[in-house]
Amino acid sequence: MNCNLYQSGLGLAFFILFIAGLSAQELPDFRSPIDHAIRLSGSFGELRSNHFHAGIDLKSSKGISGDPLYSISEGYIYRVMLHPTGYGNALIIRHDNGYSSVYAHMDKFETSLAIKILAAQYETRSYVMDYYPGKDVWRVAKGQLIGYMGNTGYSFGPHLHFEIRRTEDDMLFNPLMFGYEIVDKVPPVMDVFRWYALDSTRQELKAGNLKLIKKNGGYAPIKDTLLIPGDYAALSLSTIDFMTGVANRNGIYKLELYVDDTLQFQYQMDSFLRKDTRYLNAHTDYNEYFYNKRYFHRLHRLPGNNINLYPYLRDDGVFPVDSGTFRRIKMISYDYMDNSSEATMIIGRDTTTAAFIPPKHTHVLEPNTPYHYLFPGCELIIPSNMYYERTYMQLSSQVEKTHNAQSNALVILNGREPLHGFYEMRFEAGHIPDSFKSKAFIGSRNGNSITNYGGEWVADTLIADIRSNGRFAVYIDTVPPKIKASKFQPGKSKLNSFSFNFSDNFARAGDAEKWQIDVFLNGEWFLANYNGRSNNITVPLATVPKGKNHLKISITDSMGNVGNWESEFVR
Repeated sequence: MNCNLYQSGLGLAFFILFIAGLSAQELPDFRSPIDHAIRLSGSFGELRSNHFHAGIDLKSSKGISGDPLYSISEGYIYRVMLHPTGYGNALIIRHDNGYSSVYAHMDKFETSLAIKILAAQYETRSYVMDYYPGKDVWRVAKGQLIGYMGNTGYSFGPHLHFEIRRTEDDMLFNPLMFGYEIVDKVPPVMDVFRWYALDSTRQELKAGNLKLIKKNGGYAPIKDTLLIPGDYAALSLSTIDFMTGVANRNGIYKLELYVDDTLQFQYQMDSFLRKDTRYLNAHTDYNEYFYNKRYFHRLHRLPGNNINLYPYLRDDGVFPVDSGTFRRIKMISYDYMDNSSEATMIIGRDTTTAAFIPPKHTHVLEPNTPYHYLFPGCELIIPSNMYYERTYMQLSSQVEKTHNAQSNALVILNGREPLHGFYEMRFEAGHIPDSFKSKAFIGSRNGNSITNYGGEWVADTLIADIRSNGRFAVYIDTVPPKIKASKFQPGKSKLNSFSFNFSDNFARAGDAEKWQIDVFLNGEWFLANYNGRSNNITVPLATVPKGKNHLKISITDSMGNVGNWESEFVR
């Protein structure tokens, strides 16, 4: 048996002591953030795109916005977020007991707090805002009204996204650990399991899916015996949970794999560091999600998966399959209320072994290993936490003559492998005149489309951190954003608002996603509404004075190019 960080009794003992230690500390007496019964539309650690769900989603009492929200304990408002996507309107409260709570997708804030936030918006001239009032400036009491449940940001229905974090290190905890009661008597559902045939070096040779059906009070594949064409086998499972009286598909809490009645693998979602959330792409079968939009929990740990969610691992969850020997397999899926479902099967060895054929590549990269490559005019620095398993990469430098590129192209191709860290790309571009350096960026070209990833100059080298594969080079952007009125009347009208759409000549990602948007009414900065999903600005007219007015909209892209629109109008 190979030893690893989480192996056998020692790892399990540390994990149990950690969780027991939380209980022994006399967990804080938090009140509920809502007044009505807790029903979940999203569970802690649920599998999401590129991340584990950081909290729980609490359903509204009547399916509409407006339920009052309360601070779960005394503390101070540490951060106010006003985002057109993501958490939408949100607050983070730092509590006096060493924990923090997060309230996201709020419809609006409590009146006195809303007045303070409005003043901060005018002070900072910000529509999209991350505002830190300062320690103990905006104190709140336990049970104090802070706002109302909503549907702002990246949300698909009225709810509260609620998190509990340990302030000192941003450790996220399952809020249900703090005594919040839910009603749930429904066990998880098992759908499909996926098998992997591995060679003696644990290289994947072949994989496939088998549907699970209900059988004898549990689940089993249609055929009870599966033959694996490899020296070793590993498994993954598609499983979800439902709550009593709730139609939402939620995530599970715990998974166990037994081989011949011996525990081989255990996963348990109690807590994780916020910085580790992207390890979801190692915990799941990334390609199955990418191509088929189905989440599979791996019942084994990939070499580059360094998140601590596995209280017990025997040989990383991988087990041998020998000719003439059959292994009894049992998988158990639990929800937080300890409802469980079980699947059983027999796994044996196929008489043949699949052949491993590596994909086309120029380089082979191992997990937990840094790399540094030099090419004419550019460099690629790959951190040790970039890949979760052995990766076959095509890496080259090529001449780039299209779209007025200012450098050779750095080409990175490695199929659909997920990237955990960021590449550091460096391009020598000292030939660019100083007057144009502020307009230079590192971009990725796909056909005729170029995405701007930004970049910072160090002497004559342009540097950017990028979490993407593709074809990269240095480009110049001197074109200002375009602004177009979609709802505007210069003459006297009864409109409640004006609306404007804007666009830029390049797509934006990473550090280049920032806009500076300013609306001026009669020469004074004016608070408008910005929708980042549709690149739309709405100018409310309720407080605009009667008579002739002057409206100006100014948008600055990340390259400092400024687009303006202005007109007189009569109110």
